[in-house]
Amino acid sequence: MKITLTNSNNAIKYQNNCHNEYLKIFSDKNIDVPLKIQSSLFSSEAAFCSKIYSNISFGNNKLRFANELNIWANHYKDNVLIVSMKNNFTEKLFSKLFTNNHKPLIVFIEGPSGCGKSSQAKVINNILNETSTLGNLPKSIILSGDNFYIPNDDLMKDANYVFVDMIEKHPERETPIAFNIASEYQVLNNLRYGESPTITIPQYDYKTAKVISKKEIIRPANLVIFDGLYAPKYFDFDFRIFIDTKRTIRDKRVGGQRFKERTPKSKNPELEGKKLAEIVGDVHDKFILPNKTKADIVISGNHSLDDIENLYKDFFAICRKYVQEGDSSCKFIQ
Repeated sequence: MKITLTNSNNAIKYQNNCHNEYLKIFSDKNIDVPLKIQSSLFSSEAAFCSKIYSNISFGNNKLRFANELNIWANHYKDNVLIVSMKNNFTEKLFSKLFTNNHKPLIVFIEGPSGCGKSSQAKVINNILNETSTLGNLPKSIILSGDNFYIPNDDLMKDANYVFVDMIEKHPERETPIAFNIASEYQVLNNLRYGESPTITIPQYDYKTAKVISKKEIIRPANLVIFDGLYAPKYFDFDFRIFIDTKRTIRDKRVGGQRFKERTPKSKNPELEGKKLAEIVGDVHDKFILPNKTKADIVISGNHSLDDIENLYKDFFAICRKYVQEGDSSCKFIQ
């Protein structure tokens, strides 16, 4: 006889006749008992029954959670807001919500410049923190990958450099080697494992291509949203979200208002912005688009922020429902 805790028929049977099953299991050495029970020392029959009930409830919650999440995913796939989702997404999410050992979840939002990474990160951050019940401790924080650009020493000597000329001469400034990976890794590890009440990170200024003296102070949170172009090598993110946006939309954003804000000295912002968007877009198509296959879920960046907000609100409503029902350490959605 083999006990299968997640089998509903067996669950009913054990619930109705727990006493006999208890005696049978612990008197017959030939019975095949699952590792979950073998590795536990039960002080009493009540403890044994409690363990069975707990696993039955956990299994049922998992099935209901998976069903609701599949309905959510199919709805937003039909509306083309979800482009794709890995087959193990639901299983992985449920595991992270209930077996994360009180460590913060660290999520990487990635995609080419102009795809809407920062906007979607802010949407998630606002949804979670608007109902925060943790006092001064935020449920989530955003960590910008832009702050880990390595400053260009040659450019630092010239206060009047032209940004678009720099990118044209040095397209590698938009590739993975342009970022201080060691610093990214250290900060992310401190946020996951460190006990420091505050963490200091650099601030990169696009207008001068320098890391400015003023540092940004961030506090640890239960969810860290890392918004960047490239994932730091060897860092294991809990989840990766790729923002998939049409090239025409990305180019318009990169070469439009954003260019004007970052290059106020430009004498011909329209022409230079278009030129910059073309260069950056080509580099990112080569180096960043292939990373889409590594993401746990791919979200469209072609829709309005209202549509995007509804997607995330519905998602967190489902997660919050099951976290509140179960025993979870994920405080960011409680």
